[in-house]
Amino acid sequence: MLEERAVRADPMAKWDMEINQQAEKIAMIHTGGKTLIRTRYFPTKIAVGLSRFFPRVSGKHIETHSVFVTPMKSTQIQSIRHRGFSLVELLVVIAIIAVLAALVTMIARSALEKSAGAKALLNLRQSGGMLLAAAQENNGKFQYSWEDGDGASSLLPYNIIRKELNLRWGGPGESGSPELCEIMHWNASKLKPRNYELNCFGVNFTDVIDPADAGQYLVEWKEEAFTSTEPPATFTTHTLLQTTVSRPEAYPILMDSSDGRGEETFRIDAAQSGFPGLRNDGRANAYFLDGSARSLDRIALKKVGFNRACDNQVKPPKVVTF
Repeated sequence: MLEERAVRADPMAKWDMEINQQAEKIAMIHTGGKTLIRTRYFPTKIAVGLSRFFPRVSGKHIETHSVFVTPMKSTQIQSIRHRGFSLVELLVVIAIIAVLAALVTMIARSALEKSAGAKALLNLRQSGGMLLAAAQENNGKFQYSWEDGDGASSLLPYNIIRKELNLRWGGPGESGSPELCEIMHWNASKLKPRNYELNCFGVNFTDVIDPADAGQYLVEWKEEAFTSTEPPATFTTHTLLQTTVSRPEAYPILMDSSDGRGEETFRIDAAQSGFPGLRNDGRANAYFLDGSARSLDRIALKKVGFNRACDNQVKPPKVVTF
C-alpha cells in the first residue's frame, strides 16, 4: 500500500522501482562502450550510468536511488583470464609426478626381476632334464668328472649336455657353445663365465646321512675310475646311482651355484668349494631327481641338507650360515 501511494504521489517513484528491479536482476559492466561481462552477482558499487538505458531518468536521481557497478579495466580482465599456476601449485604437481614415476619404476623393476627369475628356473629345468636323461641312458648312473683335462672334460656336466644337444663349440675366441649359454647358466650376459665348462649350474655332490642312523647314507656319491678312448686317458669320476636315492623328490641334482667370489661353479660339494647360490631374490633354483624344479629359500635349503649358501644379492657376495 505504501509503495502504491508513493507511486501516485511521485511519478518518478515508478521509475525508481523499475530501475531497482532491473539492477537486482542483471548488471552490465562496460568498458569502451562494449559489453564484457553479464552477471547476476555484482558488487554494491556500480559506476555505469544506468540513465544510458533509462534515458527518462536523470543521472542525479540514479546516483541517489540506484545501484552502481564499478567497471573493470581491460587489463584486469586479461589478468584474470591468463592467470598462471602459483609456485605452490607447480611444486605439488611436480611432487605428484615424482611419486608416480617412482611407483611405476618400482613395479616395472619387480616385474622384470620376476620374469628373469622365471626364465632362469626354466633354463635350469631344461638342463636338469637333459642330465637326468643322460643318466638313464647310462643305466641310471650320474657320472661326472671334476677335472678339465684331456678326456676328463668329456664328463663335465656342461659337455654332457652339449653332447646331448649335439651342439658345436664356438668359433675363434669363444670358449663355449653359444646355444648352450642360454640354458646352462643363470644369466651369461649379466654374469659372464670365465670358463664356460666350469662356471655354470652346479651339480650337487653332497652326501646325505640318515638322521635315524649316522652310519647309513640316504644319498652317497662314490669315486670310480674311468678310461676314455678319445683321447686315451684314465681319471677319477664321481658317480651316483639313481636307484639308491630313496627320496628323489627331496634331493636336488642341479642348482644355482656360487663360489666365495660370486662366480658360478659346476660343483657343490662337502668340501665347500661351491655353495648354493641365492641369485633369485634371495632364493636358489634347484632341479630335483624326480624331475621337478623349485625355487628354494634358506629354510627350504636347510630341509634338503644345506646349512650354508652364498648370498649373491649383496656386494661383495657373502657366504651365510643358517
